[in-house]
Amino acid sequence: MEAPARESSVIAELGFDIEQEGEEWTGRAQVPPGAWAPGTAFPRASVLVTYADIVAGAQYRALTVPNMSVTVDLALDVTAPDAPALEVEGLILTSRILRRGKRTAVTETLCRLPDGRVVAVCTGSFAMISSTTNALQHLSGPAPSRHERPLLPGPVMDRAGIGVPGRGTAELALRPGLTNSTSSMMGGLTGMLGEAAALSALGAGPEPAYFVDRLLVRYLAPVRTGPARAEAVSTAGSPARPVVRVALRDTARPQELAADITVGAVALG
Repeated sequence: MEAPARESSVIAELGFDIEQEGEEWTGRAQVPPGAWAPGTAFPRASVLVTYADIVAGAQYRALTVPNMSVTVDLALDVTAPDAPALEVEGLILTSRILRRGKRTAVTETLCRLPDGRVVAVCTGSFAMISSTTNALQHLSGPAPSRHERPLLPGPVMDRAGIGVPGRGTAELALRPGLTNSTSSMMGGLTGMLGEAAALSALGAGPEPAYFVDRLLVRYLAPVRTGPARAEAVSTAGSPARPVVRVALRDTARPQELAADITVGAVALG
């Protein structure tokens, strides 16, 4: 999961805060234009996954401290059929635990517009790991609110430093501000890399051709050294409804799969 950032980082600049409200945890986002999907004013699927990871992961982490928790998988579906035509400046996310075991939990996060309309749903699985390290110990007080932090100054992919060296491939070199409390790459960046690789594989040119409305991320191993490389390994579906599977690796350990990502998209226009 993503821990609230102290230094300026891509995740901190996404304009997201969380709060506890009984059995449900709520996150409120002031969505910067740089987080919108290309050709739309609707948040990228990978940004929605990042928001969901933050609020649902924090909800589960509160139940596991002083032990740490990790994200196992996240599955996002954009449920609003008119999503590419919407202009979204604010979102409210509510997370609840659907099932909790001794060491794992399954969550559901609803993404709503300020008027209450649900536009996306993200389910997640989280696991407690055997560690006496408090996941919150690196924080020294409450983080500044989204109204006090700077928002993305430009497109999120550029801000993160994600490059596309070839069709179907996306890469990211790790640097301060891109890692979490376990010194590994933030989970939301995994989704962004998968989204970038998939859109590249579909031949996205200067004009946006596809809108990603489904994103499934399975976290298998941490990326600690980098660069991280996401490569499209297969494309299925139809031209109007393609599905791309992406494999992500830490290039320092190329034999190990760090994440398996499935990206579903719909043609624009």
